[in-house]
Amino acid sequence: MTGIDHQCPVCGCVLPALTRYPRYVCTSCAGRACSAAGRRLEFFNVGLSGGFAARYADDGSPHAGHDCFIDGRLCRADEAHLGGIVVELVAPLPDWSEYSDRQLLSAHCELLAALKARGVVRSANNPVADYTESLVSRALDLRLEAQSRAGYDARDAAGLRYQIKGRRLTAHNASPQLGALRNLDREPFDVLAAVVYDAGLAVRYAALLPIAVVAGLSRYSAHSNSHVLIFRRSLLDDPRVTDISALLMT
Repeated sequence: MTGIDHQCPVCGCVLPALTRYPRYVCTSCAGRACSAAGRRLEFFNVGLSGGFAARYADDGSPHAGHDCFIDGRLCRADEAHLGGIVVELVAPLPDWSEYSDRQLLSAHCELLAALKARGVVRSANNPVADYTESLVSRALDLRLEAQSRAGYDARDAAGLRYQIKGRRLTAHNASPQLGALRNLDREPFDVLAAVVYDAGLAVRYAALLPIAVVAGLSRYSAHSNSHVLIFRRSLLDDPRVTDISALLMT
């Protein structure tokens, strides 16, 4: 689809709109493309069948990569659909300082999922543990312990020990199983603070469970030498469990 409603994002000249290339620059601006060191670049197809290659205009030596700069602005050159070369201005990154903590974490998860889909990373792990500790400790006015402390993560003013666990549910793994709970027979904590999130790290539900309740509801796994707790929403109906979902959602 084309039209006459596109402007070169560098110089502003009017160009036909190309749906496939919403940020493409004009031929004149593309001719000013330079490397990061300021050397002029030329882009071309490898042969009649297409392909992409770049070289330095001053000596014809090859230039690796697609990134280039036009008037100091980052652009990317590539083989165009059906042949030729297209140069597009790279979209600027958002001003992350304007985003809330949860918005940043949600964006982080989406980026990891996109990288996993491209095969860049093998998993879409996210900072659930650190975020959960921060979220719970601030909401309950807890003092976080050193990361090397075994068995619990924080204490309250009365000295009660809290182990803090978070679980992010995704389309690929919707199980609310929490991470390993070790050495329950030694009572390494007094209260378990458990939080379940959606894929974008918005709180779905959360609760405080005394260790006696945790021990009674969890099962021992010989494989991991730990106890496993499936933290389903229905556990919030247990009178021994304190629902803190609303507290963490504010």
